[in-house]
Amino acid sequence: AEFALIDKQDNYEVILVNLGARVGEWPYLKMLNPSIGVWHLECLDSRCRTVQDAINFRASRLRSLHKDWNPEKLT
Repeated sequence: AEFALIDKQDNYEVILVNLGARVGEWPYLKMLNPSIGVWHLECLDSRCRTVQDAINFRASRLRSLHKDWNPEKLT
């Protein structure tokens, strides 16, 4: 699959992945898990275009509706 980097912040990247003609492009968050040091990808809402959008999407049940959420390393 082809992809394009559309935003980057520290160890977080939002990439658009071309999933073919039937699906089209879809955003993914590429992140280094700060707790265990492993890279992984997570599919995002189709409207996410920035790292902050992606982080807010991941934490949508944890944050208030009017504030950005910031992840912290777990111990």
